[in-house]
Amino acid sequence: MSRGVFIVVLRNENQEIEEKIKQIYPSNHYKLLNNVFLISTDTITRDLASELGIRDDDYIESGVTFRLEGSYAGRFTPSLWEWLTKEVIY
Repeated sequence: MSRGVFIVVLRNENQEIEEKIKQIYPSNHYKLLNNVFLISTDTITRDLASELGIRDDDYIESGVTFRLEGSYAGRFTPSLWEWLTKEVIY
């Protein structure tokens, strides 16, 4: 699988999952909101969800992962656009 950007949406803010994200993806994540993260990795959505604890029977928090397919638009902080420019590969 090629490298991609994934959106991780947690039902609720969860410190344990946030710490996992920081530990596993120290320079390849962006905290968009308290319960929404962008992660750049070469995995698939199912494996990412399992790795973070939002999928299997022993899940930590309810959540969902989506793979961003290179199209995005809007208005946000400059740091988001800088991160996306660095991480999104077309």
